[in-house]
Amino acid sequence: MKNTPAKKLLDYAVRLLARRNYHSVQLRKKLNQKGIGSEEEVEQTISKLKEYKYINDEAFIEYYIKDQLTLRPQGTRKIRTKLFEKGIHGDIVEKELAKYESTELERAKQALKKKEALIQEESPFKRKEKLFRFLISRGFTISITQEAITNSSYSHDE
Repeated sequence: MKNTPAKKLLDYAVRLLARRNYHSVQLRKKLNQKGIGSEEEVEQTISKLKEYKYINDEAFIEYYIKDQLTLRPQGTRKIRTKLFEKGIHGDIVEKELAKYESTELERAKQALKKKEALIQEESPFKRKEKLFRFLISRGFTISITQEAITNSSYSHDE
């Protein structure tokens, strides 16, 4: 194979994948930004990479979600939003996130425990307000946030 646009695209994609994993949506965007080949050649490159098992979208999503949950306790809403911003959404994302919904409250409590020690507010109301905003910003639902705060050791100080 000569140095055709298709070959250049494949070489570039393999170099990118050698550094880190990509979802096909992310890789497609990178290849299009490079401006080497046509849209059709980009699609053919993505297909080849999937065929060679260099790209596995399901495995990427599974790894990404586990990685995000390991880095710091956060809600599935936040992770869903991050994936959506990357252009990754659909049934596979929902199926994978559903695996972690049962531990949502525990993750919220874990995040709350770390944050409680850092808050210096005197007023119990202001402390509770800050903790509430913190958990919401981490992607926890209102109901999980309320339950975590109600069940926390702090809530008994009032």
